[in-house]
Amino acid sequence: MTQPPVFNWATAVGGTVIGGLTLTAAEWVENINQGLLSYGVIEYSCSGSPDLSGVLQGHRLVASDFSSDLNNGTFPVLSANNSSKKIRVLMTGRKDDGADETGAGASGEVISSGALLNPPTAAKQGQGYVPNELPNALQLNWMLNSFGAWTGYIATGAAGVIPAADLSELAAIDTTGFVNRSALVADIGLYRWVAGSALTADGYVVRDSDVAGQWERELDMGDFAPAWLAPDISETLPAVTATLDFSSISASSESTLTVTVPGAR
Repeated sequence: MTQPPVFNWATAVGGTVIGGLTLTAAEWVENINQGLLSYGVIEYSCSGSPDLSGVLQGHRLVASDFSSDLNNGTFPVLSANNSSKKIRVLMTGRKDDGADETGAGASGEVISSGALLNPPTAAKQGQGYVPNELPNALQLNWMLNSFGAWTGYIATGAAGVIPAADLSELAAIDTTGFVNRSALVADIGLYRWVAGSALTADGYVVRDSDVAGQWERELDMGDFAPAWLAPDISETLPAVTATLDFSSISASSESTLTVTVPGAR
């Protein structure tokens, strides 16, 4: 079986409104709030005489080749000025002028629609930035198909992970020369061969011969799928409910109650 393709993130989608833009600057203007979210307004300047009259709020600006990663990506358009050849976008990763760039020769285009599917840049990930949109049906379908393809690939042993029908079959595998090889046991979980280890781990299986070592269980089958998909799906914490019992509050005053959300950062 051929190894499935590896897709870390999807790319931006949507029909092209205007392409071939040369972006010469990306400058912070102000910060604004929309609902519960705070955005930085960043103004991109275009060289030449592109017709920006068809660029509307809600379109996406796709920018690349800026020196700062913060200025590269796909961003929702706030407004466009055809006279000054400037496009303003919303960003969650930039809230000041610290990454301003002028005199650049970056590339850009405006697309008509599409979810923000680009990955956060390395700089944004360092700030804890995550996309603010849930996966849509097409993304979920893509992830499930990718997971299914990789599961089938692993089941054949083609990925260096040995399939085993049960623990007896696992114990019978010839582990001579193995170094940290893995085995997937049907309906049980993922095991890793540790040569010459002491029998101290929970859930271990010893080979039924004189080879020193053991199979140590790393993931139960119930945890296997979530662990496999974890790199592609942002963590979602369980819902927390609480009864907020405020005492009497005087007019023009306020009171605060704290609710603990386990795992929140």
